[in-house]
Amino acid sequence: MAQKAENMNVTDELLSRYFSGEASPEEAMTIDDWRDRNDGNNKEFNALRTAWNATGAHPYVVQDARTAWQQMQPLPQRHRPRRISITTWITAAAVLTGIVISLAILLQPVRQYTIATTANETRQLKLPDGSDLTLLASSMLTYPETFAAGERHVTLQGRAGFDIHSIPEQPFIITAGGLQIKVLGTAFHVAEEDTIITVNVLTGKILLYTSSDTLPVAGGQTAIYSKHDQHIRYHRVFHFENEELSAVCKALSAAYQTNIIIDHPAIASLKISSNFDNKSLDYILEVITTTLNIQYTRKPAKNEIHFTQEN
Repeated sequence: MAQKAENMNVTDELLSRYFSGEASPEEAMTIDDWRDRNDGNNKEFNALRTAWNATGAHPYVVQDARTAWQQMQPLPQRHRPRRISITTWITAAAVLTGIVISLAILLQPVRQYTIATTANETRQLKLPDGSDLTLLASSMLTYPETFAAGERHVTLQGRAGFDIHSIPEQPFIITAGGLQIKVLGTAFHVAEEDTIITVNVLTGKILLYTSSDTLPVAGGQTAIYSKHDQHIRYHRVFHFENEELSAVCKALSAAYQTNIIIDHPAIASLKISSNFDNKSLDYILEVITTTLNIQYTRKPAKNEIHFTQEN
């Protein structure tokens, strides 16, 4: 090999520097040209490099042998960058666009409608949930184009009759002055005046509430909200003029949510004339029994009151 190296100025010393990575660019080019000259030179070069690697012989750079060996190790295999197909980009863009559109819809303010009537006008309305409403004269109703998922909310000024579809998971709420009316499904009337708000429930049951007061009102009952003291109370005013006991019992049963029963048909036609302005049921019963000379008994377990003839 020495003779061949001399012909091409390729010596053992030059090869050692080449294998250890210390050859200059010119020297490296000389060795590369020598290798490319013929197959014999290339085979001899490969044999010498194998011997170098096997023996670790570094006659001229002993102190840098470890560095030279590390430099001659193959570099760690690089991972090829992952290629993202155009389909993936299109799918991601579509998802992002859907999210943006959904957020825009959610954040867009819901359009509000306000309906007002004149002093001689009554209007029939159908709300977005299909509920029916009669807006009476000199009144105003505000409601959204679509109701929110958690509740159906409207604002009333004046008087209106409501027939609300039952949606338990989406209660219907009316704001009238400082009063809130929560409805699950029923028919009732609301009348707002200067000092009071009157709520008359025809069927079903509603809940009246303020920041400090609540009152359930069932079908046949009427409640009053005072704007002055912000108090809610039942409105039980009765004006009986020569009224039969059977009719009186029916009115009281509805107002006080108690089943009042006449046990003897003979006393059903007895008549009474009297006025009761938000009196307790016990007071009214005492007046009736004293006036008609009859008696009553209670059956709390059945929520019943029975009128009977006096023994």
